[in-house]
Amino acid sequence: RRKYDDLVNKADPKTLADEYTSLRESVDNLFLSSEPREKNRLPQQAHIISKSESRTAIAALLLSLYQVVDEGSEESMRRLLAVVGPDYASKAFNGHAVVLTRAFDDLEAHLTREEAVFVTEHRELLIEMGRRYKRAKQIEGFKLEYDERIKTQKALLEKEKLLLAKMEKDLEEQRDQTSKVVSNFHLISERLFSVHKKLQGYRVGNEDQEKKLRAVEANH
Repeated sequence: RRKYDDLVNKADPKTLADEYTSLRESVDNLFLSSEPREKNRLPQQAHIISKSESRTAIAALLLSLYQVVDEGSEESMRRLLAVVGPDYASKAFNGHAVVLTRAFDDLEAHLTREEAVFVTEHRELLIEMGRRYKRAKQIEGFKLEYDERIKTQKALLEKEKLLLAKMEKDLEEQRDQTSKVVSNFHLISERLFSVHKKLQGYRVGNEDQEKKLRAVEANH
């Protein structure tokens, strides 16, 4: 049915009209051939057989018309039933179903044979493709593991950068504190040196005073 639908969809309107006209002419010719013939020309049994065969052929044509041209319209179905009756219409559908079923079975058997032939002729290729598929899955697993490791390493590097930045900040603070301590030490050293010089001056002055006192005592 899809094949018929594709053919109908791709055909232009003139082609469809010609097909419809051809089918209608075939139906009319079958109707004419099923009319009673002159006496003494054919036996009555021949008329009955001809009429039955004609109705069967008409049903087949109308079924084709129903499927291909009219796209399964309700009007086409009514025409089929009105022309040949329910019995011949049913036989036509059943016959078409049998044909489709056989065609499907033949196609399925053909595909099964083709598959078996393909597997037989390309066994080594299929085995190699299976191996390559397994290898590809392994490589994919390795890649995922590698990506996960890279992700972990990047996280560790980022954490290490933060720790280094914190250490640099702490060292800078300690350096500032050390610089302040050194400055204070120099200031205290200068003050101590100044005090030491003053004490030294006092010591020299005291020694001079002591010498003067001893000289005075010696004179008396």
